[in-house]
Amino acid sequence: MKVRDLAILSFPTSEDLSDNDGYVVIADGATAGNVKLANSATAKVAGVITTPADGDEDNVGVAVPGFGGTVRCKLGGTVAAFDTLTLMADGTVEANGTGTVVGKAMESGVAEELVEATLAVEQSAIIATVAALDARVVVLEAV
Repeated sequence: MKVRDLAILSFPTSEDLSDNDGYVVIADGATAGNVKLANSATAKVAGVITTPADGDEDNVGVAVPGFGGTVRCKLGGTVAAFDTLTLMADGTVEANGTGTVVGKAMESGVAEELVEATLAVEQSAIIATVAALDARVVVLEAV
């Protein structure tokens, strides 16, 4: 049974993210279960803000990778449609950078704009899933 088309989950945050629609968030290591604005281009992406929060301890809506649908990502530079979007240290995304892959642009845009994008599933998560499936196949073949 299909539960949702786009996983927009609510996470607590201790930061004021009221002006951060489309920015990338990561897990807040100081408070379990909380998210905060990405502060490193190589951070592990939790998702993209879809509903900004106001003030301390508010919740923020976050679109998480791995589900269908598209989101709007805040640009830190110029991108063309279908460019790979990578994380910048300020939580915005750029085209084909060296940071963590966030997704793929569905339209062109310039710095400070919000563009439609798909979110990418972390490559290591895909590799782990394939490895787990391979292990199950080996067990089934042994039976």
